[in-house]
Amino acid sequence: MPSNEKKASPALAEQKRAYYLNEVRSHGRNYSNFDWPSVEVILNLLLVGDELQTHTAGRFARYGLSISAFNVLTILSRRKKEGCFPHELSELLLVTRANITGVIETLVKQGFVVRRLNESDRRKCRLQITPAGQNLLDRILPDHFKELKRVVCSLSSSEKKSFNHLMEKIRSGLVKERGGE
Repeated sequence: MPSNEKKASPALAEQKRAYYLNEVRSHGRNYSNFDWPSVEVILNLLLVGDELQTHTAGRFARYGLSISAFNVLTILSRRKKEGCFPHELSELLLVTRANITGVIETLVKQGFVVRRLNESDRRKCRLQITPAGQNLLDRILPDHFKELKRVVCSLSSSEKKSFNHLMEKIRSGLVKERGGE
């Protein structure tokens, strides 16, 4: 981990959790539609997401990558031959789309991604992972998958299945609300 990157202490993480769970619960009682179990689910999802983001960002930083850059490399790795247009990448990313141009530029400078110009329309280019990018990904992925397994090792197989089912119900409901699916 780079020396300028700070790792949140467990005490600080617990302080943050306690603040949100206690203060929101206390303040929420002022509102008639406040439903503590619903709010607690969302807060816990956000807190876990924040911890995972911090944990994952630190691990990828050792390789000179952001989470977005790692996601770009994995998408391009799965589309080695045809590559991807930048707008396709931004639609597939699991993180913010706002910085896709900067992420691509950084990966090109690092030699992990190349731009292939479209012969019929030179304004369009496809992005492809380079052998160096694929080699880096091949080095990262075994430990990455091992770490993902470790992070959820306290859950049984049936708990993981139940958790995934519940998360899918929430995701599906949100998508339907905004007019999808």
